[in-house]
Amino acid sequence: GYLDGISFIPSSSVSLASWATENGLVGPDAAPEATPREDGISNLLKYAFGMNPNIAHSGTDRYLIPGIGTSGLPNIRIENIDDNRRLRIEFVRRKDNSRLRYAVQFSNSLDPTAWQESTAIPAVTPITQEWERVVVQDVVTLPEARRRFVRIEVTESH
Repeated sequence: GYLDGISFIPSSSVSLASWATENGLVGPDAAPEATPREDGISNLLKYAFGMNPNIAHSGTDRYLIPGIGTSGLPNIRIENIDDNRRLRIEFVRRKDNSRLRYAVQFSNSLDPTAWQESTAIPAVTPITQEWERVVVQDVVTLPEARRRFVRIEVTESH
């Protein structure tokens, strides 16, 4: 299209529904919460983390390889920086769907009301035009908290 005589290429948006269709998922198997390969990973998470919905992911193959992986469930580990141990989560994030939201949350317990969205500034590295790598380190060190948990809440607005 054109805007004031300047040409531009409209950004493409790959919705979860179109991704499901492109991957041959139909009917109930195409629902965001469906796990058609019975591997416990919903279509929404496979879509959000660049995973193939037609493969039953298992074992360590289901997780992102830190620093170089381009798909997989988030990699979570403890990092020791300047004698401070912190939880670190690394994941790939879609750049081609503005309705998709990734919320990194930390907690000292698994109580559903205890989760708080991260206040840390993520380190973001482009991978491709559609994907980027995101690393978030917890602001709380492990000596400060005896137990610490992390999760990502992925949602797609309509």
